[in-house]
Amino acid sequence: EEKNTYLILLQDDGEIRSTGGWLSSYALIGIEKGQIVELFVDDIYSAQAVLSLGGNNYKTPSSMLRAFQDTRYSFPLVNWNPNLDNVLLESEQFIYDLGKGENIDAIITIDITAIQRILSAWGGIEVPGETELITADNIYSKIFSDGVPEGPNQSRRTPFLTDFFSSFVNRLFSSRFEGYREISEVLKQSLKDKHIQITFKNSSAKAYSDSNGWDGNLDAEFLVTPINIDWNWGANKTNLYIKKNHTLTIDIEDEETINYTYEIAIENTSQEDVYPYGEYVNYLRVFLPYSARVTGLKGLENNEYDIYEEGGYKVVGGWFNVPIKTTDTFEISYQVSKDEIGADFFLTESDVRYELNLNIYKQPGSKKDAYNLTIIYPDDWDIESSESLTKIENNLNRRFELSSDQEFYISWKK
Repeated sequence: EEKNTYLILLQDDGEIRSTGGWLSSYALIGIEKGQIVELFVDDIYSAQAVLSLGGNNYKTPSSMLRAFQDTRYSFPLVNWNPNLDNVLLESEQFIYDLGKGENIDAIITIDITAIQRILSAWGGIEVPGETELITADNIYSKIFSDGVPEGPNQSRRTPFLTDFFSSFVNRLFSSRFEGYREISEVLKQSLKDKHIQITFKNSSAKAYSDSNGWDGNLDAEFLVTPINIDWNWGANKTNLYIKKNHTLTIDIEDEETINYTYEIAIENTSQEDVYPYGEYVNYLRVFLPYSARVTGLKGLENNEYDIYEEGGYKVVGGWFNVPIKTTDTFEISYQVSKDEIGADFFLTESDVRYELNLNIYKQPGSKKDAYNLTIIYPDDWDIESSESLTKIENNLNRRFELSSDQEFYISWKK
């Protein structure tokens, strides 16, 4: 019955960030009794300029200071935290200081991949000031025409993206109900693939979004496997030109100890160091269980890294840069034990079996990364269920595309 306010963030996944991509524009939509009563769209850097002129300063998250040192926290960096619930709460302060309201009821992120899918279903969209229809095929050339950024944290005015986003949001939210039929499958797939995300303050709505995996949060279930979060800080669109391969080996030593080896190989197919191509300048974070014991780590720039606790996770962070026409590899090894984790240990045991639920997290905005999974278990364990995994002796294997979160259930008879 009462008015609800939704914040929508436009993310460019050509320049990946924690929740999906670089932020260029935002929209505020007020809905009351099923009707749109407010609609405001703006360039996020214009908003930040207003905040700066007003003397507003914000505390930089300690983990961001570890990565970027002197960088000042600002509205365009509000998606540093990979948990969308945190982004909702952080955004609320910026919106309040802009005089746009005291409360945000929900936050929605949408990236260019999702927009391309919707444009394909629509056949394109007219944008004021543009002489041609904006389609899935030409939107990135238009984004590139907004100009070359001076630096990753410099003010980056984006007139095309702001005008486009205004037209896009108006059409998306002003459609008649039957107008959503043509894009319903696109919306469902984009939510599944994390090219659209949403979370709410309302507990029932929030629980529904979370149960469907639409909020992108780093829930505890994902800590059974390492969580990789990239942050492209190169002021380019290199995410359009990289190929990424994950290799995870899980070695179950016994019912109380599991050893992990996780590799990330990135190939930068950019052929020149000129925008939108260039070096993949990437601050990498890997989220592990708090009690994990890191036993090996290599591949980060100058072998320099930080290991710290944040939000109940152990986080390993460092620069993992990949020059043009190069492939580089990052590797981390660690161990988890029942003695350290306790009753929440990943390998559960009953009178008749051992069970393992593997949930593999896909970073929002990332493409169809290749993923190689191997599970090694004791010779005397007898497989009961292994779903789509291939069994060879005491190994289980699977190669797949990480286009969405993946789940595997394995059980062994005792």
